[in-house]
This record gives sequence, C-alpha cells and structure tokens, in this order.
Amino acid sequence: MTVQELISNYWKTPYNNKPELYQKILREFFNLEKLYILVSPKCKCEDIDNGKWKPYISEDGSGEFTIRVFTEEKIAKTLAKKFSIVKDGRELIAPITIPELIIMTRDLMYNGLESIVIDEGANFLREHTSKLLKCYYEYMEEPDLYKGETLEIVSMLNSVWRRDNDVYIIPRPDTTILDEMDKKVRPIIEEIDDRRVLKVFSLKFDAEKYGTSKGWVSQNNIPYNIELNRYYFYNSIIDLAKDIDEIHIVRLEKTYRVSINELLKLMKDVGFLSVR
Repeated sequence: MTVQELISNYWKTPYNNKPELYQKILREFFNLEKLYILVSPKCKCEDIDNGKWKPYISEDGSGEFTIRVFTEEKIAKTLAKKFSIVKDGRELIAPITIPELIIMTRDLMYNGLESIVIDEGANFLREHTSKLLKCYYEYMEEPDLYKGETLEIVSMLNSVWRRDNDVYIIPRPDTTILDEMDKKVRPIIEEIDDRRVLKVFSLKFDAEKYGTSKGWVSQNNIPYNIELNRYYFYNSIIDLAKDIDEIHIVRLEKTYRVSINELLKLMKDVGFLSVR
C-alpha cells in the first residue's frame, strides 16, 4: 500500500488500532527513496536546480511553524498552486531524500520549526518535529543520535523565546515585593542526588502544585511562584550558572533534566539574547 492509502485507512481506523497503523505509515515513509517539499517563494527556479533552495516555512492553524513534505509529486504541485508558490509558471517544489529531510528538520528545530505536515491537500498526517526525529532514529536503530530529551527541551525553549511563553520558578520565602517587581528573585535551589537543582515550570499550575507539596506557601496558603519572560529567564540562568549543577524543566507529568552548561548552550543555539 502507498503512504496515501495507509493515511486514508488511519483516519478510518478505530482508536485502539491506530498506534500500530501509525508505526506502519512511518516505516513506509522512512523507506521512500524520494520526497517533495515546498520551497520558499523567495527562491528562484535556478536555486531549485542548483540545490540551493530553502524550504517554505509558515505558521499553521495553531500558530506553530511548519514545513510541508509530500510523498507524491502531483500532490506537491497541487498545493503549490493553491498557495500560489509558483514562479515563471513553475511550481516551487524540490525533491528531497529522507536523510536530507531529517538533517534539515533537526537543524531547523533550533530556529523554531515545530511540526511537519505530510501530504497536505490529500490524505495528510501532521507530527511534531521532535517525535518524528525520535521515531526515525529508533527505526534506524540509532537511538544514540536522538540525544535523550534534548529535542523536547529545544521545543520548550522555542516556545519561550519565539512564542513568548512565560516560565515559572519558586522564589525563596524571604523574597520581597520589590524583589518581584525588579525580577531580582533568588529561587529555591534543591539538593537532589548530590546535585544543586533548579526547577523551572512551563505551567503555573505545575509550580503551584509542586510548591504546595513542599509546603512553600504563604500564610494564606498561597503557593510561592513567579513568572519570568524570555529575557528574565535567560538572565536568571546566566546569573545562577555558578550556583546550579542541573535544571529540571517540569511540564505536567514529565520532568526534563539538563546540566546548566548544556542549557546555556541550547539557549544560545535557539537564539536567546540578554537585554542588559
């Protein structure tokens, strides 16, 4: 069966049987000799011929940056016409191999790429870049190339830096109102497995839940927490670099662990800047 036929069956399949079929779709997708990708309208036709093109990246309906790839040339051409991505009467699409797509996806993650749509305009499938990369490396039996939770952390950092999502930390109880106003907050640093650990929360709910469980609450039983925007977050990590060994990034039921040095490197790779 073609990838198109498998995706069509996927949407008709009962929920309990979807995971197995999903894996089959990805196996067939990873085994394709050639794909097609939408090219940026800023490129020229000769850029495609010379292999110097750049992919078309746009926001999808949920505000995530995405690229579109196709298992069949005719589907790619149809969508290129629909989006008016045409120059000199030629649809701006380029052939690309799976290994090339994986390398491109991994690199673009640091620039905010969050998802990939396969065969938009026909039977389509949409997936987050981190999950697609993880599945690929597992399929190739090269899990060491998928560096643990790194891609998940990069995705979170992009949501903070590029989408301006705040993060939350738990300040020390002696933090004053003036400290909070000036964002000069010294967070609680915990000793966990002989490591000095700072917990950073993607959601306020997570920070409140954790603070309450530790008894870090005010006299009115209100959990201590403070939100940091992208600039204050980056500056805080820089200021605390010598006092912390490890950062634990918490979102819902998952905790992502990263050393302070690795986090600073990832933040620079993503593009974080200080406003000092």
